This record gives sequence, structure tokens and C-alpha cells, in this order.
Amino acid sequence: MLHRTAADKATFFKHSGRTRVVRYSMSNDGLNGRLSPTELLQQADALFAEADAALGQSPPDFATYQQKQAAARELIRQALAAMGN
Repeated sequence: MLHRTAADKATFFKHSGRTRVVRYSMSNDGLNGRLSPTELLQQADALFAEADAALGQSPPDFATYQQKQAAARELIRQALAAMGN
């Protein structure tokens, strides 16, 4: 689930059975420095793994898959923006 306000965002995801909240803010010039591009990419990788696990369920959980994929893509976009790409 992605929660957005005008200035702040929070990404919620489960990792190893625990829910983890990652908070960051965006400005016109990119990430404010709270999370490094490496950290963002590591979190995106975890979300992709969770998306794959959702597809592996019987029956597949397509809604969770889609949520995790979208959240991971957003983190990758932010990592690229933070690196100036």
C-alpha cells in the first residue's frame, strides 16, 4: 500500500513476516537524502520477491502482485532520480 500526502510518502511492505514502514520525502530536486539509492533498490528487490511469492500462492494473489510491483517500480524510479538519471 502506498500512502501519499503533498510532501511525504510512506511505503508499507512485509519482510520476513514483519511490516516495515519506509518514509521518504520528495522535492523538486529529488530525494531528500533519508534513503540512499542502494537502500531504495534493496527495498525494491524485497518487494519484487514478495510480488513473486504472491503469484506463487494457490490461487495466485494478483492484487498483491500488482501492488508490490508498482511499489517496487516507484522505488526504482526514486533511486534513479537520486542518482541523476
